[in-house]
Amino acid sequence: GNAVAALALYRLGLLTGYRTYTENAEKALQSVADNVNQTPLHAASFVALLEAVHRPPCQIILRGERPLLNRWRSQVLPGLQPDQMAYFIPDDARDLPPAIAQRSSDKPISAWICEGFSCRPPVHDLDSLLAEL
Repeated sequence: GNAVAALALYRLGLLTGYRTYTENAEKALQSVADNVNQTPLHAASFVALLEAVHRPPCQIILRGERPLLNRWRSQVLPGLQPDQMAYFIPDDARDLPPAIAQRSSDKPISAWICEGFSCRPPVHDLDSLLAEL
């Protein structure tokens, strides 16, 4: 349970930009590092966290009009790889963390491909996004 919670906290930190979350998840990993190294089969979720820390998952953040989000979702989700996560956030969503709130544009829909805390410039065309993924 602790490993799953720490992995969720790590992913939440990447998404929201709150480094405190990722740092706390890394501290949880450090507290069990010896056990993970000695018996990795008994600590599979901590191994998943270790992999995420050393090779952050690719996050695709999409913001836009709801009908377009639904259309893009149907095209993006089937092609996602295990190390990719996609978030579909409507333009009218409120009370978003700053890292997500700043992901907006004057286009009907935009997508950012992020690794760790850095993101590529936004993509506004579905075919271009699919090609990059």
